[in-house]
Amino acid sequence: MENLESRLKNAPYFRCEKGTDSIPLCRKCETCVLAWKIFSTKEWFCRINDISQRRFLVGILKQLNSLYLLHYFQNILQTTQGKDFIYNRSRINLSKKEGKVVKSSLNQMLDKTVEQKMKEILYWFANSTQWTKANYTLLLLQMCNPKLLLTAANVIRVLFLREENNISGKQGHRQRLEGPRRPEGKASEICKELQL
Repeated sequence: MENLESRLKNAPYFRCEKGTDSIPLCRKCETCVLAWKIFSTKEWFCRINDISQRRFLVGILKQLNSLYLLHYFQNILQTTQGKDFIYNRSRINLSKKEGKVVKSSLNQMLDKTVEQKMKEILYWFANSTQWTKANYTLLLLQMCNPKLLLTAANVIRVLFLREENNISGKQGHRQRLEGPRRPEGKASEICKELQL
């Protein structure tokens, strides 16, 4: 767990290269836009429910269309596969209240606003550079609870296998004859659940 925390804390400090002492942000360069997107994500991500967090996180991870980035995050999150991490995550949290929550009209309005922000960020993320994708994802993972980190690790493992299979399929005819290899075990179950 400590190893994972130290890896996630390696997120970069962003500083505008075009900014001056009087105006530190230009709001146009890649660094400024990324810093603003991270700030706006922090405003709502921790307040939404687990299902919405998972949906957003998976949406972001599915857009990491680079074998290098998938491998990078797979290495960062490999700690989540350890027995200590899984044991700690499986412990019952008695502080959480059980029961139904009735949504008020204000909460429903906020949900629509957050839903719109999620769509905007997913659209922006899809058109971003690899550098931006790596840094945004790293900072998003810092906001995730242990259960979400485990989900992220499983999704990334499946996406990595798919990307690897796609690359090996392009290199040879054998892959077309045998068909794509299926992800094994828990990763396969999560793919079905998340409709990957």
